[in-house]
Amino acid sequence: MQLPAVCFKCGTIDGVGAVPRKLRTSPADVPALGVAQGLGLIVGWVGPLADLVELARVAHGTREATLAIPLCPGCASRWTRAERIATAAGFGPFLIAMLMIVVVLAVGRPLAQGNAKYLTIAVVAALVYVAKETVPRRIDARLVLPATCGAVAIESGTVALTRVHPRAGEAVGALVAGRSG
Repeated sequence: MQLPAVCFKCGTIDGVGAVPRKLRTSPADVPALGVAQGLGLIVGWVGPLADLVELARVAHGTREATLAIPLCPGCASRWTRAERIATAAGFGPFLIAMLMIVVVLAVGRPLAQGNAKYLTIAVVAALVYVAKETVPRRIDARLVLPATCGAVAIESGTVALTRVHPRAGEAVGALVAGRSG
């Protein structure tokens, strides 16, 4: 189906072109990991398999599609920039850990001896955890999600999107209604 020439992000019709975008959905959190970990408490050998169960569940349930989404040049540019920022945000924890190691090595012995060593490890671990858990979420919420559409379902021949401008949603709805009517 040819999508209407209405920008899916801002709703404009000026300069809109179909821009291929890769979309992905992952399965909703299912208790598979929790069950496997819970069983691990009872049967020791099942716990280590929990990560394999989770990996298999995600790999099996992940769906991908490439869709030519109508976007104006400005929205296409913002989408590309958001994807690059999201990728870069994944390197944050690694960069913080490396920076902290450089600081410890530069300061030298006081941070790496006795009880200070444990405090240094705790501070580095806390900073890496905060960077890993909060920074990507904030970047997603403020930069990535507003600039992109999200796929909530991908089935054969159908992609359900979120964060689509209402004007584009109405145009798609009219197109679908015209085909079915």
